[in-house]
Amino acid sequence: MRETPSISGRYENEAFRFLEIIASQVREHAMINVPNTTPLKVAGNITPLSTRNNTSRPDGYFYFGDHDSGNVDWENIITPMELKNKDDPKNRTDHFVKVVWSMHQVMRDDPCRRYVHGLTCEGTTARLWFNNRCDIVASDEFDVNKARVQDWRSPIIIMLSTLLATPSEIGYDPTILKVAPSPGSTNQDREPCYDITIHSPDTGERTMYRTTRVISDVGVDGKVGRGTRVWEVKKLANNEPTGPLYVLKDVWSHPDREAEHVKLKTIRGEQEAYAEHFLTPLDYGFVPPNPEIPALPDSTDKTLGSEKPFDPTGVVLNLHPESFVITMLRSITSTPRDSVEKPDDVPGPPQPRFCAFGCLSKRPRQYCRIVFREIGTPVHNLRIFADTFIAIQGGMKGEEESCEVELSTTNTTNLRKDFIEHPTGAGFRKNKETGRDYGPGVCEED
Repeated sequence: MRETPSISGRYENEAFRFLEIIASQVREHAMINVPNTTPLKVAGNITPLSTRNNTSRPDGYFYFGDHDSGNVDWENIITPMELKNKDDPKNRTDHFVKVVWSMHQVMRDDPCRRYVHGLTCEGTTARLWFNNRCDIVASDEFDVNKARVQDWRSPIIIMLSTLLATPSEIGYDPTILKVAPSPGSTNQDREPCYDITIHSPDTGERTMYRTTRVISDVGVDGKVGRGTRVWEVKKLANNEPTGPLYVLKDVWSHPDREAEHVKLKTIRGEQEAYAEHFLTPLDYGFVPPNPEIPALPDSTDKTLGSEKPFDPTGVVLNLHPESFVITMLRSITSTPRDSVEKPDDVPGPPQPRFCAFGCLSKRPRQYCRIVFREIGTPVHNLRIFADTFIAIQGGMKGEEESCEVELSTTNTTNLRKDFIEHPTGAGFRKNKETGRDYGPGVCEED
């Protein structure tokens, strides 16, 4: 590098343009054919498109698309980057916060992501970042302008690996495909639809479902955690959605926890008289990183199905949990929506804490999906007070020991016989004093 960014006297979007040149040269001089589908762009003042309320602008990124494209969606960004001309503690902290936010934005905006990488560079000092549903980690720093082989090789390896990687190898889930909304869909035009595959461990069959609307995605507001998303779906037949509407729940759960479909089957078997009041699992399965090997589930400690453990140094980078910059970004609403099922007056789910400083999470997460027959209405969406009070009363008075429910307006639901709705997975319980069926919902009389 003839001129380092710190002495260039230019803005970052110009001073770091050399990264685009290096990526282009790596592609051109590689010994094997490198597809021209993942260009690197130093953007600066371009705000990526999003379905979420977010106006943050990463300084650069690898992305899927045309190099000359002016608009880039967050869902097409592979590696967000934060770039600063000078290396000082203030710049570093600001960068670390911003790149974590950008990775989080990618993970919450795109249901197809299992993990994402990021890159920070202050002057010529760089770090590679990684974020999945359990951890956020950063590499040791390296200098992109030093003569040492281990330094200049690092950015070349990162670029070439990104350019050569398949979508699955850079974090995309091959079992979720974005599609155009079907004619007559209840989904709004701005909300994308997805074809989601479930591999049943019982039958060995693969079943595809198409989403028609988002029921809830507030679960992905945490930077790490379960990442729960819930959709209204229809089963696909000959690439067309057919039949009744169901609920599909997509979640990263701890592998040492009993699977939800197993627990529900146990409850329904032990409480046969009240089985109709519990959710009915229709389909379920663990999500494989490779659809050709469905028996190998995806896990945060076995990325791409192979165990490649990190070796933490114990060094903790300074990350402010909530900076002024991020607060401002969250308060600006120039794009369509916030999280579904997160009204302003209803508190969202508790944000999972990051793992202990200096070490990785001791409890990995396993990717799984389940389909329910019933669709539900949260209590805060009910408009008839009688329904609201009966549902809340049932949630407070239920006495079945087999059900433990944290009562709130977001996980307490109302269930109608004529139009079955129930997204949360909470069951019904019987009040012994009145003999009526209560629970985190109520079965109304016709």
